Amino acid sequence: MQPNDILNEIIDGIGKLPTLPGVAIKILETVQDQKSGLKELADILSTDPPLSAEVLRLINSPYYGLNTRITSVQHAVKLLGATTVKNLALSFSVVKCFQADNSDGFDYTQFWKDSLFSAVAMKSMAKNICRQAADDAFFLGLLHNIGILTLSQCMPDQYSLVLTEKSKSQASYQDAEKQVLGFTHMDIGSLLVKKWGLPDTFYKPMRHHHFPAEVKNGSPEILLMTRLLHLTSL
Repeated sequence: MQPNDILNEIIDGIGKLPTLPGVAIKILETVQDQKSGLKELADILSTDPPLSAEVLRLINSPYYGLNTRITSVQHAVKLLGATTVKNLALSFSVVKCFQADNSDGFDYTQFWKDSLFSAVAMKSMAKNICRQAADDAFFLGLLHNIGILTLSQCMPDQYSLVLTEKSKSQASYQDAEKQVLGFTHMDIGSLLVKKWGLPDTFYKPMRHHHFPAEVKNGSPEILLMTRLLHLTSL
């Protein structure tokens, strides 16, 4: 049996894994479909009022510095572009998938703070190297440790042992996971995004960001994302 087959069996056996909402999947499919345009994207977005509100909040934020308030989802999508809308939808959906408090010993608040820091750092570095990759870099930075969150929610008893081992031996997450579970959050997180239908641009950097030299064959964007993610994880 191949390593990925073993990990897939583990994934299937660790409880109910988070699934992306239908609207996020439709948005992802629409962006990947070259025959679809911004109108189709806006139509899908309009079916989800909370997500539409997030898009309007973003376009009207000081970051964009617009003189006129945007109230139309269609107009917002046109100004933001497909990639930004896709990544906002996915980010919003992922955060909703993993809503929890800190009562089980895992510090969810700190996790999202660290993830947001990585996302901002990734986007900032990417803008200086390959501007068109900046939005994907932000989403990847936000998502790159999603395997930690998945394990903490889907197998909390076992993962509490990982946290204990990490604290006791001052080990990294991946070393403590390997010691206790036999696999790491990078293994689980990368396979989860693959199950969600996200492209190799996300899968490979998530799988290898602690060891970027392992990426032997990949597009320039995959290699760039892996190295940037490695830098933000140091």
